[in-house]
Amino acid sequence: MLNRGAYFWGGILIVVGVVLFLANVGILTVDVWKVLIPLVVILVGALTLWAATRPRPVMEAQALRLPLENAARASVRVRFGAGRLQVRGGADASTLVDGTFRGGVESDVRRSGSEAAAELRVPSDFILHVFSPWMWWGGPRLEWDFGLAETVPLSLDVETGASEARLDLTRVLVDHLRLSCGASSVQIQMPAGAAMTKARIESGAASVVIDIPQGVAARIEAESGLANVRVNTSRFPKVDKVYRSADYDSAPHRLDLHIEAGVASVDVN
Repeated sequence: MLNRGAYFWGGILIVVGVVLFLANVGILTVDVWKVLIPLVVILVGALTLWAATRPRPVMEAQALRLPLENAARASVRVRFGAGRLQVRGGADASTLVDGTFRGGVESDVRRSGSEAAAELRVPSDFILHVFSPWMWWGGPRLEWDFGLAETVPLSLDVETGASEARLDLTRVLVDHLRLSCGASSVQIQMPAGAAMTKARIESGAASVVIDIPQGVAARIEAESGLANVRVNTSRFPKVDKVYRSADYDSAPHRLDLHIEAGVASVDVN
């Protein structure tokens, strides 16, 4: 599929180049741009419809397990592109990250004293595919599904592109969370057992649903441009510009949530 696409787009570029050359030397007297631009729009539309009728190719899944190695604290940084991302608890007591990564993954782990820091990122060869025109329609996409350690405090930093992301952190002891998402559909279930979670959500043109477990008190602050931010005020009454649980100061489990939303829809329940 990759070779066919390369031949197709290579041929298109050669034809466009020849037409522009003939116009520049005066052999063609028509206004080339008045012809080329509508043709390009028609071609993009046709390819989009064609891709919608074709299944995406199935990519090989890569298994990855990163040991915790008795670390008392950990951080995980996720750099994800377009596709489907699922993050959850469920790793065993000796494991920091455990899951399958369809489309591949590159990882690094650094250890300092009793702390472990892991980074998961899109493979460099997959990034090259993204910038290839023949991969834009119906090309493979990433599918990552992995579990995190549930036994140690954790910092989690996630960046996604045009993706569908599900973060079930109910059983994970996340005390610092940062999520930056582009044109995405995102569902987040916040930690239920952490004493204090400080979370920052930065969204562009996204649909974001944030679920806060019962028994977790929250303080919620939202900065929105053209976003529609809806907060469950029966649980989190609004005082001035901040939504806040009545028992926030005394609750054993708390969430300090800051939301920055552009052209987005954000629901907090």
